[in-house]
Amino acid sequence: MPHDGACNQWWISLILDALAAHGCEDVVICPGNRDLPLMIGLLADQRFSCYSHLDERSAAFRALGICRSRKQPAAVVTTSGSAVANCLPALCEAHATGDPVILLSADRPPHLQGSGAPQTMPQDGIFTSFCAASCDLGLPQQDAAGDMLNQLVDSLEIGLTTPGPIHVNIPFDEPLLGDDLDPALPKPLLTRQQRRSQLDAPLYEKTLTLLREARQGILVIGSKNPLPFEVLEAFAAQGWPIMCDATDNLRWSGLGTLISSADLLCGLGKKLPRPDVIVRAGPAPLARPVWEWLQQQDCPIIRFDHQEIRKDFCHGSFVFPGKVASFNEAAYHKIQHSIAHQSVEWTAHWLGHENKAADFLLNWVRNTDDFNEVSAVGRICHHDSNQQLYLQTANSLSVRHGNLFCSPRYPWKGVWTSRGVNGIDGTVGTAIGLSQYAGPMRLLCGDLALIHDAAALPALAAAQLPLQIIILNNGGGRIFDTLKGTPSNNDEDPVQRFLRTPQLCDFQLLGQSCGIHVERITDFQSLEESLATPLNAPRLSEIILGDVSPAPTLQTIRSEFIAHITR
Repeated sequence: MPHDGACNQWWISLILDALAAHGCEDVVICPGNRDLPLMIGLLADQRFSCYSHLDERSAAFRALGICRSRKQPAAVVTTSGSAVANCLPALCEAHATGDPVILLSADRPPHLQGSGAPQTMPQDGIFTSFCAASCDLGLPQQDAAGDMLNQLVDSLEIGLTTPGPIHVNIPFDEPLLGDDLDPALPKPLLTRQQRRSQLDAPLYEKTLTLLREARQGILVIGSKNPLPFEVLEAFAAQGWPIMCDATDNLRWSGLGTLISSADLLCGLGKKLPRPDVIVRAGPAPLARPVWEWLQQQDCPIIRFDHQEIRKDFCHGSFVFPGKVASFNEAAYHKIQHSIAHQSVEWTAHWLGHENKAADFLLNWVRNTDDFNEVSAVGRICHHDSNQQLYLQTANSLSVRHGNLFCSPRYPWKGVWTSRGVNGIDGTVGTAIGLSQYAGPMRLLCGDLALIHDAAALPALAAAQLPLQIIILNNGGGRIFDTLKGTPSNNDEDPVQRFLRTPQLCDFQLLGQSCGIHVERITDFQSLEESLATPLNAPRLSEIILGDVSPAPTLQTIRSEFIAHITR
């Protein structure tokens, strides 16, 4: 089959059929030359919604945000060369959290590899360690179309069932474009494979036995709950306390045994009664006191997760009956009917402490006069809101404070974060992707996180999404002040200065240069006014913290609570 530009377009039409058949409807495109055939094919195909994004690193996170908010695969398209490498941070995050982000990387043809040709580097398989599947589709050939589609469909199926990201590398030779697609060219039929994980029968039976025997059981849910809500209702009905992070949104589900203040309660240590069974659902909890408490328990552990779990830093051993994809309706039915009723004293103890902690936090927020980053976050989280909240990920105070103060008493439509590998990358890009489908959103982030993803701001301005970025401007990475081993809290200490990474960014100019409205918040009154302003366009809200009183640490609040509850 002689090569011409129309051949590229035919090849792309086969690829797009496969993507559409596997539920991909959204594509973030980073414009370039080598990916021009892909871009033209996508823009002409009404099955896909396409978004332009300049920076590949941020674009991949935007695709990740869309993937999460829609609970279906989303793709990012890049041109060849180092553009592809910029997607690695987002793929690392998607690999850790099991999100089927699809990277479509255009590539130079094989005869240019290793020849010194511009914008050419080895792309096939460069993300193998961080992808559920990856494949190189080769140059368009009529007699290879069936094999290509089999390879592509197989990769998509693996990524959707593992689950995790998929890298599809697509070489194109010149001419890149040609005449209209030849209708006579064949289109091999697509058949969607059905893959199913298998239950580990002995461990499944052991799981049922442990659930039947438990009398002081507790369910601990991380940021991505894998269990059906009906199963959670069954645990609650039997009196199991259910610890959950704010970022899984169960705090507003109405379950009667929710523990939203585990960050405070687990600091009580030996004052808490010990469980006889712990059920873990999803990744590790966000708050350090919670997973430190988990590490101290010596009872049987049951793990449920979307992904295969072979080891867990919170536990030396655990029972893992299989990925949740392996559970059918009958298997879940058995689980629900195996959940034993818990001791009345056990349930009452946890719920009593939960009410005391919730009251303590409410009073703390209402009665604090000092305007600082902790009290500001408390007011934001306790503001009556009909919006989504995205808490900055990474080694960040924002997500920790938000997780502490987000309360069932003040409902949000949804609370999100990215805690797979705790990276600072892609904060704004992910929030853009989430808000495209989740609706009006407030992003709570630190000053360094915004600077790190400032390249996403032009895309936000262009999309005109209702996203408010609330910047906690505390002059750099203040979280390092709270970590063990920090040399001092002296700003003049050279090590401390390197850790904090002090910045002098003018966020007013930064936002205005991208066409985004900027406001400055210096006290509770201006904060309340900002939160009361309708959210219908992009907005940067900079909370100035440089000259106000020092913020209390999370440890300070935990210590105050322990003193309060033990009086």
